[in-house]
Amino acid sequence: MPNFLFSPGPTHLPDEVRQKLSLEPPHHRSQAFKSFFLPALENLKRLFQTQGEVAVLACSGSGAMEAAALNFNAPRDHVLILEGGKFGRRWVDICQRIGCYVEVVSLPMGEDAEPDILLSPLSAGKRFKTVFLTQVESSSGSLFNIPALAEVIKNHSDAAIIVDVVASLAADAFHQDLWQIDAAVGCSQKGLMCPPGLGFVAVSTAGKNKLRQPDSLYWNLPLYFDYHRKGQTPFTPAISLIWAMSTTLEMITKQGLTSIWQEKSRLAYAFRSAIIAAGLTVFPRNPASALTVFRLPPGVMDKDVILDLEQSTGFRISGGQGEAAGIILRIAHMGAVAFEDLYRLLPPLFLAIDKSLAAEKTGKALTVFADSYKNYSS
Repeated sequence: MPNFLFSPGPTHLPDEVRQKLSLEPPHHRSQAFKSFFLPALENLKRLFQTQGEVAVLACSGSGAMEAAALNFNAPRDHVLILEGGKFGRRWVDICQRIGCYVEVVSLPMGEDAEPDILLSPLSAGKRFKTVFLTQVESSSGSLFNIPALAEVIKNHSDAAIIVDVVASLAADAFHQDLWQIDAAVGCSQKGLMCPPGLGFVAVSTAGKNKLRQPDSLYWNLPLYFDYHRKGQTPFTPAISLIWAMSTTLEMITKQGLTSIWQEKSRLAYAFRSAIIAAGLTVFPRNPASALTVFRLPPGVMDKDVILDLEQSTGFRISGGQGEAAGIILRIAHMGAVAFEDLYRLLPPLFLAIDKSLAAEKTGKALTVFADSYKNYSS
């Protein structure tokens, strides 16, 4: 049976992407490559909402995170990290390996971050070179208030602000320049509706003044910017993925970012309403629009539900990570996932969770899902 990805990365591929990937790509030094790469770079800038520059790297989101950290920080720099799950901890791991002195403000998975949570370390007299944040912690489904956190940082520090928007890009609203974010990190396999393999580092105009010369050839962001201005890359890129991405960026631009943010918020609200109607509990205190994360009933393991659903339908969802392993399910509505897709997911999902109550839960949940979607008001 055909596979359908409801996982929070990689996500479902639209037909246009699969068609583009089936073609032989142009050479990366050709005029044909330049003809779609330059417009793609402009569309990426619109996606991040920045007048700065975006480096396109052949890597995963984690590679782009490391590139951002290396280009803003040197060994023995002091950095501050807000950590609320697996991917906040990834910032910690990266910065420790660089040799930075790392101070961490930790939250239990699923908890929200009040802006003043950063006040104590920022006011302690230590000068931080960079503060690292995560907009959507996809291990928990939490959405963090980046503009409020950034305002606190700006009022108490001259540190660079770097934000992981891997899970939120093209799903939850993000305004890099308006919120004065120096750098933001994304990737191809989530809201951009492409396969894994591309990472992005968007650096604002102000952020470019805070870049350093990294101890790396491949992760040298200014080198990428120099080549990108000519419609090229410094090294052989993932040509087919960039070609496919150029198509999805055109789709996003045509639909409009505000429209996409509103639709993902609408889907998230309706799907969470269906989950609650079925007697299940949403996990994060402040849920993102990119994905829904909910607790499983006692005695039900995530891996069993995932396997049952995949074997019976071809639908792929994700389970918990870290301290939430085994007890939660994570289901994406980012990218090409639409209302009809989630509607057909609900019946087999509830059947896999609790066969004895599946019929009762499904009927109510489907009604609530459709009504909540129809009557949603942002």
